[in-house]
Amino acid sequence: MRHRFLFGIITLLVGLLIGVQVLHWFSRSEPKPSEDFNIQLQKAFLEGKPSDLASLAIPPLPFADNPDPSLCGIPTPYGTRDNTAWLSGMYQGELVQPIVYLYRDHLREEVTAIAPHGTMVEVLLFQANPQLNYYMVRIPSAPEGQREGWVPEPFLSFTPIETSTN
Repeated sequence: MRHRFLFGIITLLVGLLIGVQVLHWFSRSEPKPSEDFNIQLQKAFLEGKPSDLASLAIPPLPFADNPDPSLCGIPTPYGTRDNTAWLSGMYQGELVQPIVYLYRDHLREEVTAIAPHGTMVEVLLFQANPQLNYYMVRIPSAPEGQREGWVPEPFLSFTPIETSTN
């Protein structure tokens, strides 16, 4: 009987240690730039000052992303006729991203360009995916090297966008 009691105590302690380790592992995260830092970097970039877009914290999407990147489609040319679109930070009737981020690829691990909601773009490629489609776009008015990137489909509009500055 005593052995069962000791075995039970040891099992409980091991379980607690594993639980604490798992909680510690999930609570760890790499430090990300603060929201204030992101705002300062965005302002500098939009004012034409050099900035390191790779330092921007990747904002969470307000909609579901692709759960398995290995199942994503192959990018295809969008075409040459009527490839004008506008970046839209709107989602479900709310402006959730006044500054729209463009990414190196559909994994969204690196920002390659940013532009305000309502910026006109040229659509270059389309990528059909299981959950969320992406478009490769070019911002004609952006500096060289900071004008192309992938944008999630909900952040692109094929109809002109009214902004307060239009």
